[in-house]
Amino acid sequence: MNVGDLIEILELMDPTATVILSSDPEGNSYAPLEDYAEGFYDSKYSEFHRPEDVVDTTGEDFEENDVPGKQETNAVAFWPAF
Repeated sequence: MNVGDLIEILELMDPTATVILSSDPEGNSYAPLEDYAEGFYDSKYSEFHRPEDVVDTTGEDFEENDVPGKQETNAVAFWPAF
């Protein structure tokens, strides 16, 4: 799902409704949305990186800091309040 898809879904919802996140697909626990951040998702390593955490690979340390096989895409991460 991308941001555009999420916006389409949310536009159909009550704008005063509380956003709740599930801890897992089985719905073992739920918590309100507390925070979010824009960044990058690396699907190969299943990691989220905020822009300030991304290593500058354009300088002298490029080869030292480069991780082969990274598959990063722009992403938004949401965190529950627990």
